[in-house]
Amino acid sequence: MSASAGTGVFVLSLMSIPVCYFFNSLIYNNSTEALFFTGCMTVLILAISVRFMLKKKAPVDPLFYVFAVHAFLSVVNLIIGLEQDNIIDGFVTFYLKEADPHSNTAHGHMIAYWDGCVHYLMYLLMIAAITWGEIWDSSWPSLPPPHAVYFSVCLDLLPHLQPALYT
Repeated sequence: MSASAGTGVFVLSLMSIPVCYFFNSLIYNNSTEALFFTGCMTVLILAISVRFMLKKKAPVDPLFYVFAVHAFLSVVNLIIGLEQDNIIDGFVTFYLKEADPHSNTAHGHMIAYWDGCVHYLMYLLMIAAITWGEIWDSSWPSLPPPHAVYFSVCLDLLPHLQPALYT
């Protein structure tokens, strides 16, 4: 059975759920060596999983891999938001108590949910478009990639914003 690269990214992004739970349980057991070993093994297992999933048709666009990493981290942010609202427990408890105190503010709650829901959806849509060849298709030679369009729009707006900075 062969799945597309986009499906592989979706499955690997959901792997952050057991990874967060396992890391949280290791931290509470005060085992720093086990935590380090588990971190190394997680990176190794994820890299090997990506290699096997993308063995046949690996996308050539480097943004595919950037969006894949951010999709993984967006699920972590969704876990943070759910744990802040006490919907789930024991996934990132240590992180919320000790490592990142600003996440417990109202702004931190909204950032966690925004990244966990909206950004995750956008990353998956972009990954699907790259996998299907919708955006960077050779049948549209006159259209630049979307990140180039965004950059050029930002450069075009810069002269219009500059006088407002000096008033």
